[in-house]
Parts: sequence; structure tokens; C-alpha cells
Amino acid sequence: MRRHRAIGTAPPRTGASFSASLTFSIVNDLEGNKFYYPNSIALYAGPVLSDLQGSDFNEKNVLGFAVGLEVFLTESISLDAGIKQFEHTGYSGGLHLRF
Repeated sequence: MRRHRAIGTAPPRTGASFSASLTFSIVNDLEGNKFYYPNSIALYAGPVLSDLQGSDFNEKNVLGFAVGLEVFLTESISLDAGIKQFEHTGYSGGLHLRF
């Protein structure tokens, strides 16, 4: 028995992904009465592991590097900007709220 696919449909895609990072941070944080803004500044850098595998996609480099800057506007709000380097360069940014 032979199976036929409808015209214009693609076979189902399967895949798996895994990502982890280990970064080292240096934070400049001064306490007490201060007359400047922001509250703290953090620089971070470290290795990143990412393994993406799929039916039509496999990564060549699983190890990469991440570097970034996090600016703490208050103790519970920060802005983050970073770069991750694998086969291609990727950029990230975010607003972090801590409760």
C-alpha cells in the first residue's frame, strides 16, 4: 500500500533544543546617599552552550560566547543588553522586574 501526500503540504518537523549559559558578572553598587542615576551597573561575560537539532536543521557550533551590560535603575528594575556569538552574532535586550 502506498501513501500519498496532499499537494502543498510539508512533512511534520521534529526537533529538540537545549541551551545553557554560565556568566561571570562584575557589579558596581554603591549604597547610601548618592546623587547620580542609575543604582548599579553590571558587566557580564561567559560561555554559552546551545544544541539545536531538527529534521532539517543542525547547528555546527554548540559552544559560543555571551557578553553584556545590565543597568539597574532601582534595586528591582533593570535594563539588559547583550551579544551572543555562535555561527552568527545574535543580540538580546530586556527589561527585568524583581519581586
